[in-house]
Amino acid sequence: MKRATLYLTVILVMALCPILSQAQALLKANIPFEFSVGSKTMTGGVYYVENAANQMQLVRNSDTKETAFVASIPAGNPYKIDLTKNILVFHRYGDGYVLTQIWASGVGHEVPVPKRFKELAKSEKPATTIVAMEVGR
Repeated sequence: MKRATLYLTVILVMALCPILSQAQALLKANIPFEFSVGSKTMTGGVYYVENAANQMQLVRNSDTKETAFVASIPAGNPYKIDLTKNILVFHRYGDGYVLTQIWASGVGHEVPVPKRFKELAKSEKPATTIVAMEVGR
């Protein structure tokens, strides 16, 4: 009986390893423009995105040391995109970009839009820009 329990435990751990490693994957994106995330304005550059905690995302630039913790909520897929991809979704209002969604391995996170962009959204329809992310350091 103990041997069967041990085998079952080993099989379950082996089955969960790819899922757990994917959930903790560090994602990298080259964002070629200045953007807002939460209340912060970030310069363009190479950013790393990771799930910091339940419904919290960490967006950081290792060169400039800029970081932002972002509270998020589960997101739907209005863009009908392949959700196996890892992407960042930005909305552009005039010259300003704001991060609105983070998609990692089919799981979407809606990022709250700063108040100043909510005001702009009342008067203009934003353009959508999608930036691909890759797994790795």
